[in-house]
Amino acid sequence: MNPLADAASRHKRRSPCTWTLLLYGLCSANTLAQPRNEIGVRVAIPVRGPMVSAGTVTLAPDYNLFGSTPLHVSVGASASIPIFPRVRLRLEPGYQRIGITTNVLIESDFGVNIIKQGTAANNWRLPILLEGELARHVRLGIGPAVSIATGGSSTFEQRSPFFNTNQTRDVPPDKGRLFGIVAGAEFPYRLGPVIVAPEIRYYRWTGKHYGGISAMDEVIAGFAIRR
Repeated sequence: MNPLADAASRHKRRSPCTWTLLLYGLCSANTLAQPRNEIGVRVAIPVRGPMVSAGTVTLAPDYNLFGSTPLHVSVGASASIPIFPRVRLRLEPGYQRIGITTNVLIESDFGVNIIKQGTAANNWRLPILLEGELARHVRLGIGPAVSIATGGSSTFEQRSPFFNTNQTRDVPPDKGRLFGIVAGAEFPYRLGPVIVAPEIRYYRWTGKHYGGISAMDEVIAGFAIRR
């Protein structure tokens, strides 16, 4: 038997399998390299807004007003969908508890009178951003947004040497639905099977949910975790 002829024969028999495996590997690599849908969750905290406070104001030597705005974390879903080369559509519906608290301290010859009043509501949002991938880890986006406030309530407490009160009542927002524009930058990095995307986002609204205590300009920082 001719050894060269035998080796050539075995090579011919293995060629279809070898080419099949090679083609499968190339197709798999090409598929992994293509932009894919990214689905996950998002967490953010306000830097400015959605409620604003005047801080501490001294109206008289014995009359002080303290305002505070709790920085409630917002949570929601995050979806990034490729629609064109280097262009994505990002949808991130989310929920946040919004509110503001005002405390008044009045000192007199009869004692100290403390008044605490707070307003709170549920805030549902849907920003839609059209994003451009400027670089591997940089995406800039802009688009419309809607904000809906529900379940508004107000609490009033008073503590004085003579009497105490504690009341709660429903306070519907001045505007239950607002529209605006949102712009943001995110910086996605792949960590194993997930993508972690820190971001900074700016909102500009067409109105206010609660008059003078709502902000028309908001800045939010957060991050998304997607697969």
